[in-house]
Amino acid sequence: MTTTTIPPDATAFPTRLPGAVAAGFLLGILEAFASMNEIKSILPGIDQIIIYLVAIIILLTRPRGLLGRKGVMEE
Repeated sequence: MTTTTIPPDATAFPTRLPGAVAAGFLLGILEAFASMNEIKSILPGIDQIIIYLVAIIILLTRPRGLLGRKGVMEE
């Protein structure tokens, strides 16, 4: 007799979807803003690195993601 187990990531998928959608919208808006000619004249090359800058800032300030919650053992 074999038993089938569900990996923990598969059960957490529905709770991570709103955060992924919010991040997609945020990155799309920031990338469109950064590719404007007025912004590119002030900061050349910003349109190519804006996604990495935002990802680093979010990971440093919110390590569990945009809509992540604290764990059971955390205060």
